[in-house]
Amino acid sequence: MGNDILLVSATINEVSDLLKVSEITSETKLSANKVILSAVVNKINYDLIITGPSIINTAHGLTIALEHTNPKIIIQAGYGGLFKKATLKLGDIVIVNKEIYIHTGIESDSNHLKPDALPFELIQDKPATKSGIYCFTDKYTDLAYQILRTTSLARECFIAKGPGITVSTITSGQKTLSGLSKSFSPLVEAMEGAALAHIALLYNLPFIEIRAGSNFAGERDKSKWNTKLASKRLSLALITIMKNILLN
Repeated sequence: MGNDILLVSATINEVSDLLKVSEITSETKLSANKVILSAVVNKINYDLIITGPSIINTAHGLTIALEHTNPKIIIQAGYGGLFKKATLKLGDIVIVNKEIYIHTGIESDSNHLKPDALPFELIQDKPATKSGIYCFTDKYTDLAYQILRTTSLARECFIAKGPGITVSTITSGQKTLSGLSKSFSPLVEAMEGAALAHIALLYNLPFIEIRAGSNFAGERDKSKWNTKLASKRLSLALITIMKNILLN
């Protein structure tokens, strides 16, 4: 192990298309049944850890990985629930530039979906973490966005850049969906982003997050989801970004 890129995903399905075109060069077993796969695709070497879904599994899995690797950048990749208000379509790609863990703070009398700020920082010298807000590394986030916008993938789908929300309860009700949209103006929701950002900041490592829209937030009917398309688009985006992200 020791590749410059550490790829993090909640489930193997989300990166299945990438693995189909990658060669696995080694497999390292870690504690708690976690495994780091070292792989190569189009002459790009990377390490991959599948953490399991949710903020706790992600924080745990990424921490274990970072105790055994020394990457130059961490890339989180996975599906995401798109917000219709953002006018995105299934299969579109979102480069997240800010994650908001919506369950962080003090219960608010005025808005039960958006807590007031905590009286202390969750990460020293990061005041935004009082409200569960994690700002991403501008250099690499902007670079990933610009790289994808100049590729053929941008002719197949829309490449967006904007906020994501990290949830522990997947949004279902339309009232909640509307409230979250008004409170945070997110493009996408998932269950892991804030954990990635928190751990990467503690280790002082740059990181980016890429989400492919597999469904719309609030849609419980899985027959209306398109994980196959999301996996395909995510693989193409990852290969392009991994090839170019450390060259600048």
